[in-house]
Amino acid sequence: MKIIGLTGGIGSGKSTASDYLKNKDCLIIDADKTARQLTEKGSPYLAMLRETFGDDFFFDDGELNRKKLGRYIFARPEKKAVLERIVTDAVIERTLDTIEHLKQKGFEGIAVLDAPLLFECGMQKYMDESWLVKAEPDIVTERVKKRDDMTDEEIKGRIAGQMPLSEKEAIADRIIDNSGNLDDLYLQLDRELDRLKNGEDDNVKNH
Repeated sequence: MKIIGLTGGIGSGKSTASDYLKNKDCLIIDADKTARQLTEKGSPYLAMLRETFGDDFFFDDGELNRKKLGRYIFARPEKKAVLERIVTDAVIERTLDTIEHLKQKGFEGIAVLDAPLLFECGMQKYMDESWLVKAEPDIVTERVKKRDDMTDEEIKGRIAGQMPLSEKEAIADRIIDNSGNLDDLYLQLDRELDRLKNGEDDNVKNH
């Protein structure tokens, strides 16, 4: 069993990479999905979020308005830190439980933890390798503008609220440059998968 930590900033194409790895028979552990499950209606974490941030960030049916809260906290680093303290520790605990369960079952494939905050949370220390998906800043901006209803200022705020790319590059074991087209992205991912399957899992960084 190999455990890969996959991360990347907004607009990097991390989710596209994750979807491709899933289609290549990797088992995906989605940290964002885990966070959503932990903050479903009736959960103690959702109650903590309501108490901390107020009713304005909830729909009438009690569901969390994730997009509105996301925009709010990314412009306020101190609030982002509060949110992460509430949810992140629980996500880490649930993720480690999942990994341990896979080991006990004798899983022998490749498991990929898809985690936007992999490095920020220190989760890379539990991985065999960490892969960073990145793209050039102008490409990131164009992708996010096409995908999300966000202004240039909002996009800049999101990027500014993330760990600097240079710091992520220094930590990552492998860097996947997604500044090109999909074929180029898939080629890089296939190369890394082949390396793992052939047992060429040395600790030499590819950058």
